[in-house]
Order: sequence, then C-alpha cells, then structure tokens
Amino acid sequence: MAAKYRNTTLRLSNVGWYPYVFTVNQPDGTFRLKGITGSMIDYILASMGIKYQLVDPSDHKWGNLEPDGSWSGMIGQINRNEADLALGPFVLTEREAMVANPSPPYTDEDMIILSGVAKEHKSNVYGYISAFDLHVWMVLLCFLGFVATVAVVAEYLLSNPEMSIRQRRQRLTRIFWTFVASVFLESSTFNFTSHSQRLLFGFWFLMIVVLMNTFVSYMESALMLKEETDRVETIEQLALHPDIQPMVFEAAGFLQVIREAEGQAFQKVLRMMEEYDHEEEVHGEELFTPPYLSMVLKRKAVFLMERISLLARVSQHCYDVELKGQGLFHLGRKRILQIKMVFYVRKTMDPVLQASATPPQEEIFKRVRWIMDSGLNLHWHEDLIPDPGPCWTKFHPDHLHDYASLNYQDFAVIFYLLLCSHGLAFCGYLSELVLFHWCCLKSRSRIGPNSYLN
Repeated sequence: MAAKYRNTTLRLSNVGWYPYVFTVNQPDGTFRLKGITGSMIDYILASMGIKYQLVDPSDHKWGNLEPDGSWSGMIGQINRNEADLALGPFVLTEREAMVANPSPPYTDEDMIILSGVAKEHKSNVYGYISAFDLHVWMVLLCFLGFVATVAVVAEYLLSNPEMSIRQRRQRLTRIFWTFVASVFLESSTFNFTSHSQRLLFGFWFLMIVVLMNTFVSYMESALMLKEETDRVETIEQLALHPDIQPMVFEAAGFLQVIREAEGQAFQKVLRMMEEYDHEEEVHGEELFTPPYLSMVLKRKAVFLMERISLLARVSQHCYDVELKGQGLFHLGRKRILQIKMVFYVRKTMDPVLQASATPPQEEIFKRVRWIMDSGLNLHWHEDLIPDPGPCWTKFHPDHLHDYASLNYQDFAVIFYLLLCSHGLAFCGYLSELVLFHWCCLKSRSRIGPNSYLN
C-alpha cells in the first residue's frame, strides 16, 4: 500500500489551531503535524507512503460562504483546487458538507459555556437558617400556631369553673408559650390536665425533636461545606441573562450548529447575539485575548465552544497581568450540544489517483475508522489536555460541595403523622366534652384551683 502512493503529495490547507493542529520542527529541518487532528493525519499519510505539504490560506480563515457564492479560507482552497485536504478542525455541518467531502467524525465533543465568577464560593448571611427552605419554616410556624390554638381552645372549654379569670388567663398564656418553647427543645413542668392536650403535645414534641435534631445536624454539616457562586451552566440559564453577551467562534461551524439547534433557548441566545452585533466572524486568536477574556471574568460575556479548545486557549492567559485579580474562569459542567469534529477533502481529487483500485480518499477515511476503533484518538485527546492553571474554578466530582436546603418533601411524612395525631386528639377532645361533668370535673375538683398554675 505504501508503494502505491509513494510518489503522491497532498496539499494540506491549514491555519493551525492548538490542540487540534500544530507543527513540531524535527532535527533534520523538516516538520511533523501534531495534535488531535494533526497526529492522526500524519500517521495515516505516513502509513500510506504519502507526502504532504502545508498550504496556508491567504486570508487565514476556516471558510465562510461569501455573498457572491464563493468560499473563503480552507474550504475555499479545496474548492479552487489549491489544496486537497482542509485540516480544520471543523464541526460537521450540512453547509460545508455540500461543497467538500467530510471525513468520518474522529471525535465527539461537548459544546459548553465558558463563564466567569468573581470568586469560587459565596458567603450566606442566612446560612444558619437555610438548612430548611422557606416552605418548611412556613409549614412549621403554621402547625405551631394551629396546635397552640387548639390546646388553648380545649383548655378554655374544659377549664375548671372554680378558677378565676386571672388564673385562666395565666394558664392559657403558659400553654401557648409551652408549645413555643418546645420548638427550641426546652422542657417544661407545665401540667396538662386534659388527655387530648397531652396527646396533642406529645405528638407535637415528638415531631419537634425529629425536626430540630435534623436541623442542627444538617446545619453543622452545611457549615463545613462552601456553597458555590452562581454560574451559567446551561443554554436556558444564559437565555435568562440578557445582560451577558454570548460569543461564538464563528469559524469552523460552531455558530452554524447553534443556528440549526432546536429550542426556544437557542433562538433567544441567537437574538441576543444579533442585539450585540456579534454575528460577524471573530478570529480565534482575537477572541482569546485579554480584552475579551476580561469581559468573561466580569460576567459581561460568555464563550460557547467545545471544552478542550477553551481549556487549552484560556489556560495560556492565566498569568496575564491584565487578568490578575478579576476573577476565575468556569467551564460549564452540562453539555449544551454534542458536536462531531471532522476534516474535509476536495470532492474532485486527482483523476489518476481516484481511478486507482482504492482511491486515496477512501483509504484515508478507512484508516480514520481504524484509529477510532483502536482508541488512539482518545489517547491523543487525553494527552493534550493541559494543566488548567490557577485561573479556573475547581471541579468537585464527589459532590461534597453540592448544597441544597431541606424542603417540604423531606419532612412530608412527619407532617402527615402530625395531622393524624390532630385527628386522635380531636377524638379525645370530643370524648372529654361528653364525659366532662362525669369524669373530668371530678378530677379537676380533686386537684384544686391553685394547682392549675404549676
């Protein structure tokens, strides 16, 4: 196979994009392609015995469809027969695939959002009470008012007629504050003479013990964690921030896949781009410069791109003086789109080569599939991921930094049991009303009016 193409030289259109395509000089004065795409092309062409030379587009562009119908950049070169293969990297889109033959996708990447934060963690002045969310506190206060009122009403209706008004008022007040004090797990020597009151208070105190011990334990655990600052993770979150400017690297097809994406959030983000007049082409080297990166750190802009390019290009500026002290970069943890990376081959290659038993294009594409099956492309991918540097937020895969307040659903069973206890107390209350003159009045007269104040 190597002898078959030994006199063949392919022209490779290249603008260079680390970590996908870059060149490394050899001791003999030659160079070799490196990177996710570059290493793959270098290995494939070397195994086929094909030589290659790099052809740089004069406009240094990936390839855009011009108003007159022509193509610029690398796509334009292979259309004008100035190159045989465009290295890219390119995102597979229908528009480019109509004028050039795309290779099999050699890697699937996640398009994510690069945003900025002032600091990694935030302080919460309400952290001591945020162990329960607002719904739990509201339900708890409503139950407190309800059970205290029921106990007071039961005491009023079943009160000893020998007690004075002042004694009754003092006793009703003490019943109310006994329920309030129980919220703070405070004990009381107050003596409930009604069985329905004892039943009601018993279930209430049991629920309070469970809730308050859960609150204390969760609060102590939460104090050892640090709550992360708000970040833009999804396209839906970005659509809710019209004050943030979305920036997309227009070349290589990134903007085109967003235009073709379905969903109201994507359409709103596209309109936001139009409002900021940022749909024009932006060169990668210009996008990843301190002025634009500073906008990201100040939460005035976000980048939409695939992860490894963002990590590689931004990490180079971690120690820039212009960005020092402005904040941290954050890579979104959630994928907004999955994109397929390809390179493009000219549709009409050398007729002599194409007429051979195995045309070079088919052979190249077949060997791309071999590399994918072997997992070698994943090795290049992982090997080229750089050290993030100090300008990034930290990633915590163990979820130890995830914090959420306990909500009503976490305690629904306890509140349901309390409602059932109310039903039992109500049945006891009705029984006491019926037997009031026969049983309860006799026991109350035996206790004496002065003992009710204890």
